[in-house]
Amino acid sequence: MFWLTLMKIMKASAIYIMYLPGIQTKELERSEYVTAVKGSSAALHCAYLNKDLKLVLVEWEKSENRTKLVVFHVATNATTLHSERIKLEVNGHRSTITITGVQPADNGGYTCIFHTFPDGKIEGKVYLDVNGYDITTKHHLKRMILIYLADHGQNASKKPPIYENVDNNTA
Repeated sequence: MFWLTLMKIMKASAIYIMYLPGIQTKELERSEYVTAVKGSSAALHCAYLNKDLKLVLVEWEKSENRTKLVVFHVATNATTLHSERIKLEVNGHRSTITITGVQPADNGGYTCIFHTFPDGKIEGKVYLDVNGYDITTKHHLKRMILIYLADHGQNASKKPPIYENVDNNTA
């Protein structure tokens, strides 16, 4: 039970990208499932694989309601942002949006759309999961785990005690 609890805490305190097998398309490479801690930043990646296509336009939108988040026009090198918390990077056939200060409202699907010539649109979906731990909670959970392991090492009990005052290293 202790290790299961420890794994849940570590999972909740980390930002990671998990690739789900069998869903990749032949035309697109993307991070399909991104988990982020509330208050942190989340990077969503997308790239089309046929490098012979000419990129004309890149769009990112929230999938549920098709709300545009950012549009990049290649010919004019102009970016139109629809949110101050979104940063866009386009490098050749790759695009990344970074959402800063993620909130539970940011949960959900995001669609990257590459407008190419002569093939037209290539779309991919990325899902963002914002868990409930904020950055300060993450910091305290890590300290709690480190203190417990330092105190008990390999002889850790199956159920860790609850630390009342993590900052003073007392149980």
